[in-house]
Amino acid sequence: MRTMLSVPMAVLMLIAVGPRHVEAGDPVTPASSPAGRLATGRVELLGRERHGNYEKATFSFEHEVRDDPDLARTRNDWELEFCNGGDVFGVRMVKDDRSTILDLGPKRLEDIVELTSLPATPARGGLARVPAVDGHTYLVHTRDSDSDHLALFRVESLVPGDRCEIAWVRWIPDPPKAGTLELDVATRQRLARALAAAMESARAALLKERLEINPVARVRFQIRTQAQGGNRSRLSLAGSNHRVAEQAEATPFDVRTIEERRRDPRWFVQGGLVPEGKVLVIEAIDVYAEAAGDSNGDGEATVGVPGERVFSVRDEEGPFQVYFEGRALVRPGEEEHVEVSVANSSALDVIMRGKLVDAVEARKLAQIPFVPSMAPATLERPGGTIEHARDYLLSRPVARLQVRAGAGGGNPNRVTLLGKGSIYLDRLTNQPIATSGPVEMREQAVGYTSGGRIPRGKIWVVTRVTWEGTAAGDSNGPGEMIVHVGGTELAKVRDTDGPLAGEWDGEIRVGPGQEARVYVEVANSSAVSATFEGHFEDA
Repeated sequence: MRTMLSVPMAVLMLIAVGPRHVEAGDPVTPASSPAGRLATGRVELLGRERHGNYEKATFSFEHEVRDDPDLARTRNDWELEFCNGGDVFGVRMVKDDRSTILDLGPKRLEDIVELTSLPATPARGGLARVPAVDGHTYLVHTRDSDSDHLALFRVESLVPGDRCEIAWVRWIPDPPKAGTLELDVATRQRLARALAAAMESARAALLKERLEINPVARVRFQIRTQAQGGNRSRLSLAGSNHRVAEQAEATPFDVRTIEERRRDPRWFVQGGLVPEGKVLVIEAIDVYAEAAGDSNGDGEATVGVPGERVFSVRDEEGPFQVYFEGRALVRPGEEEHVEVSVANSSALDVIMRGKLVDAVEARKLAQIPFVPSMAPATLERPGGTIEHARDYLLSRPVARLQVRAGAGGGNPNRVTLLGKGSIYLDRLTNQPIATSGPVEMREQAVGYTSGGRIPRGKIWVVTRVTWEGTAAGDSNGPGEMIVHVGGTELAKVRDTDGPLAGEWDGEIRVGPGQEARVYVEVANSSAVSATFEGHFEDA
C-alpha cells in the first residue's frame, strides 16, 4: 500500500512545529532543524455508503494502514473516513475524538510554504467534516485520548460517491531522550538478575495455572458485552484482553445471562502460554454465540486460530451452537493468534480441545481447516442445552430460506445457506416468517434460514426446489424475487402483483465452500420462501 513520495524539506519542516501559542488561522512557521522522519504513502478509499465496508472507507495515518484484519493494529481507532453522508471527509469516529480537518484548497503538497493552525479546542461539530474535492490538499489534526499528531493529504483522483485516491504525509518527531540513571556495575547486575528471575517466575506460574500440562489440553474463552459504542472486546490465549473489565471472573459463568446494569463486559479465560519445546494442537472447537447487536451498531462474534478465522457472525440473533473439527498448531509465541472478539451486545462461550505434543512430533502434522461437524453425544458443550440454536452444519440434505423486506431503495436483501447474505438485511430471526400477503413499505428486511455448511467430504445434490412469494414493488422501484442454486437462477420475477409460486426438478451439485451460491433475494416490498431438497453423495 505504501509508496514513497517526493516531498520537499519545506513540508517536513512545516509539520515539525515546536510548541508555541498560536491563534486559529495564524500562519505557522517552520522549525529550523526538525528531528524525526516523514512517513508518506498513497491509498485508495472506497465510499462507505456505496460499498458498505467501513475499513475500506477509513484510514489511519498513525498506523499507515487502511484495511486492518481483526483490527489488530488500529483497534478500530481510525483517523479519516470517506463518503459517509455524501462526498465528504470526516475525522471523528470514536467517542472521545476531538480531531479537526481543514481544506487548504487546490494545491499540491510541493506547493505548501506555510500552514495555518487549527483551533486547539473546536466546538463539537466544527471542522469535523469537509467536502471532498479533487486536487485539494487537507490538514488533519488527530486528537483523542491516546493520539495527538498532524498529517497532510491531497486528493489525487476522485470518483464522486464511489472512491478516491489520496497522497499523504505525516511527521513523526523523534521521542525525547530519557534521562540516565547513575548506577554502579554491581547494582545494575543485581537488578538485571532479579528482574529476569521475576519474568521467568511469572511465565512459569502462568503455564502452571492456565494451561495444564496433560495429554488433552482444554482452553476456554467466555465474554459477554453490552453496548460499547461499536468497539470490539477481545481475549487471547496468552491472557491479553482489550476493552473489558479490569477483573476477570474467577470461574466460568452463564454467558446467556444479561445484566442490564452492568456496563463493562464480563469475561473468563482458561488458557496460557505454550511451554518451550511443545506445540499446542487444537483439534476441536465448540462455539456458543450470540450477535444480535443494538442501537450502537451490528452485533459481532468471531473466533480465530493461527492462520484461520474459524467462526464469524455479524448482526444475527442466534443463538448459535457450532462444533468444529480441524487442526491448528500453536507454537510458543503464537498465543496471541488464538483469540475471540465480540461487539455490541454479543456473547461467546468457546471451548477448544486438543493436545500438547513435542515440537519434533508437530513437524509431522499439517494444518487442517476447521469445518462444522457432528458433536459427540457425550460431549460437554458450552451454553448447555439451547432451544432453537442454529448449528452451522447442514445435517440433513434439506434447507429452507426466507426473506421479507419493505422499501429498501432497490437494494438486494439476500439470505444464503449460511444466513445473512447482504448488508441491507436488517436481521435474521430464529423462527420461520410469513412470506404470503402484501408487504408494507415500512417493514424491516428480515430473513430466516434452516441451512448450514455442507459436511466435509460430501456433495449436496439438489434435486427439487419449490418456492412462493410476492414481488409487487413500491414507490422506490420494481419489486423483485430471486431463487438461485449453484450457478443457476431458477426463478426471477419483477414487479408482479399477486402471489407467486413455482417448482423445479433436476440435479445441481453444491460442494463445501459453495454455500453462498444457494440463496434467495428480494427488493422493494417483496417476499420469498424456498425449500431445497436433495441427497448427499461422497465427494
